[in-house]
Amino acid sequence: MYREMEVRIRDLMEAQSIMVPHCSSVVTVDDLRAFAEDHPAGFVVKPSCEGNNRGVIVVRKGDSLETAFAMVEPYLANGAVCEQLIPFRREFSFDGIGETEFITEKVNADGPYPVEVAQILPARLTVTERTTLTRAGRLANMIVGQREGPFHNEIKLSDDGRQAAVVEPNRRPAGMKIWTLAQAVFGINFYGLWVDAALGEKRHVAVVETSTEAATVMLGVPVDGRYAPPGHDKAEALLRKAISHAAAICGIAADVIDVLEYTWLATDARSIPVIPKENSDFAAQVCIAIDGGCSDMRRLVQALRQSWIAALGEETERAAARDDRYCDQVA
Repeated sequence: MYREMEVRIRDLMEAQSIMVPHCSSVVTVDDLRAFAEDHPAGFVVKPSCEGNNRGVIVVRKGDSLETAFAMVEPYLANGAVCEQLIPFRREFSFDGIGETEFITEKVNADGPYPVEVAQILPARLTVTERTTLTRAGRLANMIVGQREGPFHNEIKLSDDGRQAAVVEPNRRPAGMKIWTLAQAVFGINFYGLWVDAALGEKRHVAVVETSTEAATVMLGVPVDGRYAPPGHDKAEALLRKAISHAAAICGIAADVIDVLEYTWLATDARSIPVIPKENSDFAAQVCIAIDGGCSDMRRLVQALRQSWIAALGEETERAAARDDRYCDQVA
């Protein structure tokens, strides 16, 4: 386990200003009670090996331990853990393949379910912040033995930019289309680099930022319900409406927003909650790009998510009146 390897070199990690969270395995709800007593500031319960933020919940003083245990119970066969809550607000990922690396800025949901709602490139960083994140990301790669293949190390950063903590290391490509964003921003085909590395043709490519900013944005739903993906034309019209409204909020023209990719996350009707508990609990996903300086990408991401909810809500109401539904609302 990665945390066990961190503990073995705790002195080295802490000397590099990298926090090593306390960690303990979970088998019963009593394990949560014991961990909660030792960590009154809060902790995270999560599967040892799982993706997409499935089964992850933040537990704070007064929260139900039974509810937290129920979230992780389906994953006990492959292991589950409690981890000390990392007291840093901002999160990034140290991404790349081989010696080619870059840093992605994450936008996470507030509350007990820390799902990722957006990924943004390039990350807004000072020299100090970039140095801290790079040091943590490279150390994580050393611990897990990464050398020539892909990596996606999730890292939290302190407000002063001088301390970091590894949330989790991954010896795999980044999810949520981060490599697609990287190609738009840096002009580098990371999938091609991966194929070359797999064939033994290792290449180091310099990462140079262009004037482009890009983001992957997760698009939710206005109410709990069972949603059926619309046809192509309706889906495109819905996105255009959301983008137009978001652009107006940000004071830019809608046509400066380039849609790189857009998809609904399921081909069949399914239940989607208004408060996502994992990263599959969204209706759709879109990758967008803009010229740097024409708008604040962070503000645009927020405006687009809000505009999408409003547009989907309006269309759901109209479709219900026609009995041509996007959503059968859950009572």
